[in-house]
Amino acid sequence: MNLNFKIRTDLALESKILENEIPSGVQQTVENIQNVKIIKTKIANEHGSKALGRPVGKYVALEHFQMLLPENADVVRPILVNELKKMIANKKSVLVVGLGNKNISPDALGPMVADKIMATRHFKDTLAKSLGLSGLSAVSVIAPGVLGQTGVEVFEIIKAISKEIKPDLILTVDALAARSTQRLGTTIQITNTGISPGSGVQNKRAEISQKTLDIPVIAMGIPTVVDMETIIHEMCENAPPEPSKSMMVTPRDIDQIISRSSALIASAINQALFPSLSLEEIQALAE
Repeated sequence: MNLNFKIRTDLALESKILENEIPSGVQQTVENIQNVKIIKTKIANEHGSKALGRPVGKYVALEHFQMLLPENADVVRPILVNELKKMIANKKSVLVVGLGNKNISPDALGPMVADKIMATRHFKDTLAKSLGLSGLSAVSVIAPGVLGQTGVEVFEIIKAISKEIKPDLILTVDALAARSTQRLGTTIQITNTGISPGSGVQNKRAEISQKTLDIPVIAMGIPTVVDMETIIHEMCENAPPEPSKSMMVTPRDIDQIISRSSALIASAINQALFPSLSLEEIQALAE
């Protein structure tokens, strides 16, 4: 077995070391609620960070292998809302960032979520009161595209906007890479460690995190691709003998996965940011 082969995944729960034992500096709990598996991983110190190859912080994964079916999405949503609320805490000013390229299906999750988020920062006090919406969080939304479209690093765009509007929290949504094809469209990860866009597909951009922006960053997403070399390595217990050109694999029903997962994540974000409103009220206001 090639021990030097690096498994490419954005999911903390897929760290190889966790399959054998929980290393020092790492805590993990597993809970099941209505067939939704909730895996919470906490990396408490640098020893745990080095062992898992991930930043210190909290990682929450919700897993249901048919979560995007309408009847199951209705079960997953309130659990996702609850976990989001815990991370958002009492932050009143939030910048939601939909990362990715809307023109490429496996990478379109972030922009499609952004399209469905209810923006309220522009509501003035008098307008909010007239609509019966006083006291709502001030939410801003952007879908900055990718470097190849704009010529500007996403980090630079977020940093410039954050400097101007000064949000209490940045919440990013992005398509992720997984180790297993079974996790495509079946797992949602939330973390308070931020994100390096494109890291799972070897196209790593500048890190978006509290360390780089001096603002708390929550990152969430759903896996939409698996690296072909990773699939071969998992099947054959060995990496390809010769370096090969990287190839990313995505399901043939990826358009449906993106459509349903973006609706699920957007509705959960809206409910977490606006707990005083019902889902129906949010949907009506967001249209």
